[in-house]
Amino acid sequence: ITKAREKLLDVQRSKAEIVTSNLAVAAGDPMMVGEWDRLTEILNQVKDSDGDVKYAILLGNDGRCVATSEDELKDKFLNKTDFEKNALQIKELTNRTNPSEKDVFEIVDPVFAAGQKMGTLRVGYSTASISAIVFNTIFISLLIGFIALVVGSIVYYVMVQRGIVSPLIQVMSLAQKVAEGDLSTPEINVVSQDEIGELAKTFTKMCAGLKNMVS
Repeated sequence: ITKAREKLLDVQRSKAEIVTSNLAVAAGDPMMVGEWDRLTEILNQVKDSDGDVKYAILLGNDGRCVATSEDELKDKFLNKTDFEKNALQIKELTNRTNPSEKDVFEIVDPVFAAGQKMGTLRVGYSTASISAIVFNTIFISLLIGFIALVVGSIVYYVMVQRGIVSPLIQVMSLAQKVAEGDLSTPEINVVSQDEIGELAKTFTKMCAGLKNMVS
């Protein structure tokens, strides 16, 4: 399960890096001419089209949020915490964890146009879908194991009941009647070829011998 989760995460990270790098390239020219509404629309489309995208933020070089999929962040300066400051200093595509949000990693990529850095693109990706897949896999595995255990227990019970318990009950019942002097009991009907079957056959022969001696 752990290895499968890591494989899924690797695939998600690779996809996230491709999406973010292409988005950074596409944002260069609109950012250079200040088309903030267009950029906001692009970021919203990316978030709406990819269920794993948690947020998309486009920052100016001074840390001001010039376009974002999160309305409450628009025009705010995201350069106060070490995490935010580090994003502005990143010079190439970078994958990093988000310390403030569980199950979220962030891809950061500088945005360039005409050979100049216009700003920084930050896109957060949620791993919740992968966690759900892993949880469902574990649940299904446990359910299958439980069903197998129940079925196996039933089969085992039937085999033990039919092959061991039932013949032993017949032998004990016949022994009790013989001890009481009743030799009229018919032979034990046991078809198994194991030790229980041999015991039943031996006991039946013994009873037949006793009948002949009495007769």
